[in-house]
Parts: sequence; structure tokens; C-alpha cells
Amino acid sequence: MATPPDSPVEDAVFDIEPCRLPKAPLVALEDLCRQTKFTRQEIRVMYRGFKQ
Repeated sequence: MATPPDSPVEDAVFDIEPCRLPKAPLVALEDLCRQTKFTRQEIRVMYRGFKQ
């Protein structure tokens, strides 16, 4: 939307930096199975469901 020429609004300049979130540490599949009591196949099915 354009502002009238005599508008008191000044042009603002913003420096936008990309936001980089830290990645969660990877967990070995065997450790995940041991901690959750799910089988490798069950974890794979869940992962593929979330991935879609």
C-alpha cells in the first residue's frame, strides 16, 4: 500500500538474519529401541509417518 508523499512515516530498513536452530543430537536406533521398548521396525514405521 502506498503512502501519500506528505506522510510522516519514514522508510525503515531492517537487517534480517537467518535463524538457525541447533539440531538435536542424533540417537542410535539401538539406544532408542532400548529406551522406548519399541522394535526397530516399529520405530521405522513411526519415523516414516512423521517424515511424510
